Amino acid sequence: MTFPAANMAAQEKPAYTVVVYLQGGKNIDIGSLAWNDMTHIAEAFAHVRADGTIINRKREGLVSMAHNRGVRCILSIGGMGDSNENWRQAIGLNQDAFVKNIMDYITANNYDGVDVDWEFPQAQDLDTFTGFMIKLSVAVHSTKGYYGKPKEIMFCICEAPESNGGYNYPSLGKIVDYGILMSYNYLPLAEKASQILLDLGFPAKKTLIGFGLFDNTGTSTAVRVINEGNYIGYDENMESAGYYYKGATVTVNTARSIRARLKWAFSRPTPFPGIAVWQATYAYPSSDKSAADLWSAIGGGYVSQTEPQSLTASAGKKALDKVDVEGK
Repeated sequence: MTFPAANMAAQEKPAYTVVVYLQGGKNIDIGSLAWNDMTHIAEAFAHVRADGTIINRKREGLVSMAHNRGVRCILSIGGMGDSNENWRQAIGLNQDAFVKNIMDYITANNYDGVDVDWEFPQAQDLDTFTGFMIKLSVAVHSTKGYYGKPKEIMFCICEAPESNGGYNYPSLGKIVDYGILMSYNYLPLAEKASQILLDLGFPAKKTLIGFGLFDNTGTSTAVRVINEGNYIGYDENMESAGYYYKGATVTVNTARSIRARLKWAFSRPTPFPGIAVWQATYAYPSSDKSAADLWSAIGGGYVSQTEPQSLTASAGKKALDKVDVEGK
């Protein structure tokens, strides 16, 4: 497999953090991903064994491709369905080995950090998980990514943050770079969940708003629904588009709903630093017209830079005000 040798890190990137998950689709052409519309790509998922080892089917060439395109590549560990018991044993009796194995793996494979995606620790795991995250964050931040700065650590937060009894939000907010808040297809859910999260003590400046490029049933990609379904209309209260698809009415995120979400995120007194997107293969190839529209919205306004950075409120408004929130 051949990849471009030229370093493309000088290309313009979003003015805010955009973490895009990449799961499955082993036969896709990674060169056809929407590299210019992301700052991070998360290879998902490595899985946890009880003894603290991890299993990952590494995608050949992904890390080097990301670096050549000016994108940080992180390893996401866990995911839906990963064994809770394995996690408990790994962060418990085998905690030191688990941290070492993660660091050995991301160092050997040149990843720029790690996303801890255990779904989800419970109250019984609170102290152990916090201790694990402290150790892992110290280890991650003691090493540098390809961009010459400390590697990053982030973690996944469900759409009902108050139900994550295993998270000490104030403590985690001091040690991680980002928490990724799932909010799926509806802006009101993001508004409610984010306020709960802030009330629980996690900082806005480290909160990424996560959403999916799939329909509300979780069975079809947004691009397939947009391309093959019949457009019904746009719900301005939910900021979501409705389609009649395969005999049912479904809702999806479109370019319009994504831009509305970004404007909300960046108009806050303390703006959120960016977004996280599930996932790259749901809007692929990026040359598809509907996929390109989604990625254009995800990337939003651009500033010329070689390094991902957080967006200030004024910069976010200025960038996004260039794009009318109209149509689908």
